[in-house]
Amino acid sequence: MFWAQALSSFGLWIAYGVYQSRRSAKVRAWAQRFSPASRGLAAAGLFLTAALVMFGGLMAIITGKGLGPSGLAGWAWLLVVCVGLVFVHIQTLAMALLVVSAQEAVTRERRDASETSTRQGISSDEAPPS
Repeated sequence: MFWAQALSSFGLWIAYGVYQSRRSAKVRAWAQRFSPASRGLAAAGLFLTAALVMFGGLMAIITGKGLGPSGLAGWAWLLVVCVGLVFVHIQTLAMALLVVSAQEAVTRERRDASETSTRQGISSDEAPPS
């Protein structure tokens, strides 16, 4: 029974991740509302929060003796599913903050489509043939 619970939980978490990826424009818009300076701090805080939620849920299951020889008790399995969904959600938000920061850092500076040999100090007479 444990493996059935684990695989169904995993399937739900993956499905929620796919759902989040399909609404990535909204998630990016949310992340862009943060100032560039605060995104890194907010992402780190969210990653830490996700870890605390995960370990808190596991501690609740251990403390409540939710794992038995036949698998998880009903309440423990529900808790695992919910904690996993919250974990995936928080991780998605944290990664969105980091990705938006990285994208802005790359696209902020102006460059030509490709580097040319004249830009590197080589005249067109000396440039190797293309």
